[in-house]
Amino acid sequence: EESDEDLQVSGDFPTGATQYFKIDDEHSPVITEETYHMIINKIEELEDQIKQQKEIEVLRAQIAQAKQDEQDLMNGFLDACDREEEACEIVLSLDDWQEFLKSGHLYVKQMMANTKEINFKTLKPKDRKLVEEA
Repeated sequence: EESDEDLQVSGDFPTGATQYFKIDDEHSPVITEETYHMIINKIEELEDQIKQQKEIEVLRAQIAQAKQDEQDLMNGFLDACDREEEACEIVLSLDDWQEFLKSGHLYVKQMMANTKEINFKTLKPKDRKLVEEA
């Protein structure tokens, strides 16, 4: 990659003081300073677009992985239900996400100790009886 210092300024300046740059050797085209800056700006614009596209691709891959993980979890629940094993899913609403990030295990433990809400609509009838007994 050539830097500004790598460019050689041609000694032949037409009237109007427009600077011309000769790039690399005598067979390279001569360009004006304005054209040079336009090219540099376009290169930077394209590099930004490439960077954004790569970031989008990473995000899409993360979304696809999250969807696959969720599907794997649901399949695990369904398999456990088919085998008549116990399975549960805990859905948390985080009141203090910073505290959760500091110590997720303790945060969840405290939430579980203080929570008395149970969503009956997702429980099977036999599980509802067990919850009512508890």
